[in-house]
Amino acid sequence: MVVATVLALASCASPGSASPGDETAAETAVTPSFSFPAAPAAPTPSASSATHGADDASTGAGPITFTDGAALHTTDELFWAMKMSTLSEHGFELDAAQSDIANGRWIFRAGDGSVLTALQQRVTDIDSTTTDEDATRQVLVASHIIDDPQPATLPRQGGGTIEALGGDRAPDADGRSVGAISRSFARTGINLSILAAAPSPARLTETLSVAAQGLEVGFQAGS
Repeated sequence: MVVATVLALASCASPGSASPGDETAAETAVTPSFSFPAAPAAPTPSASSATHGADDASTGAGPITFTDGAALHTTDELFWAMKMSTLSEHGFELDAAQSDIANGRWIFRAGDGSVLTALQQRVTDIDSTTTDEDATRQVLVASHIIDDPQPATLPRQGGGTIEALGGDRAPDADGRSVGAISRSFARTGINLSILAAAPSPARLTETLSVAAQGLEVGFQAGS
């Protein structure tokens, strides 16, 4: 799967769990490079700089905008909280043979050839003081999956949304449509991405809709 392997990967959690798992070594990286567990170091934000979204993070509710990301702590964890049964109800089953769960990649396939890939990564060469929006854009542009990222959202476990960037591109030579939604958290060094490929643009839209129902962003406050 070209779509599934464009970005280098590293793990933060196991599938179906609501908490990060064991840390592992990084695979060969591309630019931006990814590794685990080294997250960018930065001073802990003062209480006066905390934003509404960051305050809500510990309660598991409310939105986290790009601006809110600046108030997260470097030890906070953002990860995929997966609803396997929901994905299965919509015809997407985990491809265990092609997934690389230890390195943060889950691949789900439907009978018509549509594919959903969830990526969970550490970003090591993006400045922790950059904005989350710029960090997200850097990852998407470097992946060459989409050329012009647009505003998007990811669902948050417990309610609310996570501000993100996403989009799609013209069908490949084989007629398959490809799209992605991504969010980088610069202070924590974590990137969460959904990649999708489908036989048609309409089916791609449906596939990303399924992802929004079955893949939520979980949060665990750092120590």
